[in-house]
Amino acid sequence: MSARLVVLISGGGTNLQAILDACREGVLPAEVVGVISNRGEAYGLERARQAGVPAIALPKRKEVDRQAYDSALADQVAALRPDWVVLAGWL
Repeated sequence: MSARLVVLISGGGTNLQAILDACREGVLPAEVVGVISNRGEAYGLERARQAGVPAIALPKRKEVDRQAYDSALADQVAALRPDWVVLAGWL
Protein backbone atom coordinates (compact mmCIF):
# COMPACT_ATOMS: atom_id res chain seq x y z
CA MET A 1 0.00 0.00 0.00
CA SER A 2 1.43 3.37 -0.95
CA ALA A 3 1.44 6.41 1.29
CA ARG A 4 -0.83 9.36 0.53
CA LEU A 5 1.14 12.61 0.30
CA VAL A 6 0.00 16.22 0.40
CA VAL A 7 2.77 18.52 -0.77
CA LEU A 8 2.95 22.17 0.34
CA ILE A 9 4.80 24.50 -2.04
CA SER A 10 5.42 28.20 -2.59
CA GLY A 11 7.19 28.46 -5.92
CA GLY A 12 8.20 26.70 -9.10
CA GLY A 13 7.73 23.22 -7.76
CA THR A 14 11.06 21.64 -8.68
CA ASN A 15 11.02 19.65 -5.44
CA LEU A 16 7.41 18.69 -6.16
CA GLN A 17 8.40 17.52 -9.64
CA ALA A 18 11.10 15.28 -8.16
CA ILE A 19 8.51 13.77 -5.81
CA LEU A 20 6.00 13.27 -8.63
CA ASP A 21 8.67 11.62 -10.79
CA ALA A 22 9.81 9.34 -7.96
CA CYS A 23 6.22 8.25 -7.33
CA ARG A 24 5.57 7.64 -11.03
CA GLU A 25 8.79 5.62 -11.42
CA GLY A 26 8.06 3.52 -8.34
CA VAL A 27 11.13 4.78 -6.49
CA LEU A 28 8.92 6.34 -3.82
CA PRO A 29 6.03 4.07 -2.79
CA ALA A 30 3.58 6.94 -2.50
CA GLU A 31 0.89 8.91 -4.31
CA VAL A 32 0.62 12.69 -4.29
CA VAL A 33 -3.08 13.29 -3.54
CA GLY A 34 -2.93 17.08 -3.41
CA VAL A 35 -0.70 20.11 -3.71
CA ILE A 36 -1.33 23.33 -1.79
CA SER A 37 0.46 26.62 -2.37
CA ASN A 38 0.39 29.84 -0.40
CA ARG A 39 1.03 31.68 -3.68
CA GLY A 40 -1.63 31.56 -6.37
CA GLU A 41 0.90 32.22 -9.13
CA ALA A 42 3.25 29.39 -8.09
CA TYR A 43 4.22 27.36 -11.15
CA GLY A 44 4.21 24.25 -9.00
CA LEU A 45 0.40 24.35 -9.11
CA GLU A 46 0.60 23.92 -12.88
CA ARG A 47 3.04 21.03 -12.45
CA ALA A 48 0.48 19.36 -10.17
CA ARG A 49 -2.35 19.91 -12.65
CA GLN A 50 -0.25 18.48 -15.49
CA ALA A 51 0.29 15.37 -13.36
CA GLY A 52 -3.44 15.07 -12.69
CA VAL A 53 -3.08 16.04 -9.03
CA PRO A 54 -5.54 18.43 -7.36
CA ALA A 55 -3.88 21.84 -6.96
CA ILE A 56 -5.12 24.35 -4.39
CA ALA A 57 -4.02 27.97 -4.08
CA LEU A 58 -4.45 29.25 -0.54
CA PRO A 59 -2.76 32.65 -0.28
CA LYS A 60 -2.80 34.42 3.08
CA ARG A 61 -4.83 37.58 2.77
CA LYS A 62 -3.88 40.57 4.91
CA GLU A 63 -7.33 40.77 6.48
CA VAL A 64 -7.12 37.16 7.73
CA ASP A 65 -5.23 36.56 10.96
CA ARG A 66 -2.62 33.83 11.23
CA GLN A 67 -4.75 31.53 13.36
CA ALA A 68 -7.65 31.64 10.88
CA TYR A 69 -5.28 31.01 7.95
CA ASP A 70 -3.63 28.08 9.71
CA SER A 71 -7.05 26.62 10.49
CA ALA A 72 -8.13 26.94 6.84
CA LEU A 73 -4.88 25.29 5.74
CA ALA A 74 -5.35 22.45 8.22
CA ASP A 75 -8.90 21.91 6.92
CA GLN A 76 -7.67 21.74 3.31
CA VAL A 77 -4.95 19.27 4.22
CA ALA A 78 -7.30 17.11 6.33
CA ALA A 79 -9.85 16.93 3.50
CA LEU A 80 -7.21 15.21 1.34
CA ARG A 81 -6.65 12.52 4.02
CA PRO A 82 -2.85 12.31 3.76
CA ASP A 83 -0.57 9.90 5.53
CA TRP A 84 2.22 12.48 5.25
CA VAL A 85 2.46 16.22 4.63
CA VAL A 86 5.60 17.22 2.74
CA LEU A 87 7.00 20.76 2.99
CA ALA A 88 8.66 21.10 -0.42
CA GLY A 89 9.70 24.72 -0.58
CA TRP A 90 6.81 25.98 1.56
CA LEU A 91 7.61 29.47 2.83
